[in-house]
Amino acid sequence: MNTQSNLSSGTAPPLPWEPPVGLLHSMAIRHDHALAVPGFYDHPIYRLSGNNATHEDRYNHAIRTMLQLYEEVSGRGFFSWPNDQVPPPTDPRFARFGEAMWKYIAKQGGEFCGEEISEDILPLAQAAGLCSRVLYDPAIHGEGIEADPGDEIWWWGDFDWVNEQSPSVGANE
Repeated sequence: MNTQSNLSSGTAPPLPWEPPVGLLHSMAIRHDHALAVPGFYDHPIYRLSGNNATHEDRYNHAIRTMLQLYEEVSGRGFFSWPNDQVPPPTDPRFARFGEAMWKYIAKQGGEFCGEEISEDILPLAQAAGLCSRVLYDPAIHGEGIEADPGDEIWWWGDFDWVNEQSPSVGANE
């Protein structure tokens, strides 16, 4: 059995407290594919076994079981995660930036072309607390930036993009 995770970073995103109904439905059907066919277990052949549970009964039981599994995985069942293994919460600055981006895209009529409009977008990241304008210093900001020392650049700090953790932006200025 292959037990290797599909997550390349080795960490999972934090789970919402309440699982989405669609997730529970998907988990139930993954566990028992026949639940995806309405009325499948209402066929008389399944009554021959003496099990009188209807298709709806089986589906509801599967949803309850998947909810219990979700509670275990999220650490709210009999199992709880050790403090050093609890994934950090998503940085709220990204939520603020994402909301500002959606508003920006909506204002543009749903079009977003990328790099050529970055000077419009980087202030949104700045307002969310993700980056700032600083004077470029290769000793602080590293080599390979297309700027001369003393030029103003956008700086994201020493952000750890894998773990979504950052000291405050500009801490190394």
